[in-house]
Amino acid sequence: MEAAIVCLRRGEARKIRAGAPWIFDNQIDWINDLCQDGGIVEILDHDERFVARGYFNRQSKITVRVLTRNPQEIIDHAFFARRIADAWAFRQ
Repeated sequence: MEAAIVCLRRGEARKIRAGAPWIFDNQIDWINDLCQDGGIVEILDHDERFVARGYFNRQSKITVRVLTRNPQEIIDHAFFARRIADAWAFRQ
């Protein structure tokens, strides 16, 4: 199954790997036709290596909001339940 892909411009992946949570439209080199607003996308560096996975919105200057930098982590209901539980526990 082919994935929705956002490929970053040269040098932009460094910021995301360092912890930046957002990808702005001017940081993107290309996107494939499978990217849909509201969908989850794979974020690749200029050499097409995995950087992160995030939420896509072409209508915003913040085109991708990073959800995970772990290539093994699946974005599903359990992902969000776990993240909310972790945030709640942290605040306790």
